[in-house]
Amino acid sequence: DVRKPTADETGEARGYISGVVQAVPIPLAIIDDKLRIRSANHSFFDTFHLPVGETVTRFLHDLGDGKWQTPRMTTLLKSTVAAQLDRLEDALSQLSSQYRAL
Repeated sequence: DVRKPTADETGEARGYISGVVQAVPIPLAIIDDKLRIRSANHSFFDTFHLPVGETVTRFLHDLGDGKWQTPRMTTLLKSTVAAQLDRLEDALSQLSSQYRAL
């Protein structure tokens, strides 16, 4: 029986994940199932010359005046995001449990 993490535990896990995302040296963006950017690291913003305040919460296809909107990328990202949402929730739950154990 797996217990659901509390809001505090989930917040701690998200903070930990945010730190990991920022530490990754290659461009990395976290997007939701609607392809909206939820978070990204400094390398992402620097590589693609995107301002943080105008990027986070925007749809990926709206970046660069629509240059990111290609049918192939949209199809690949939507299928990948949809397939991974459940796995992500499980991973966050497990991470929260592991983080508490530290």
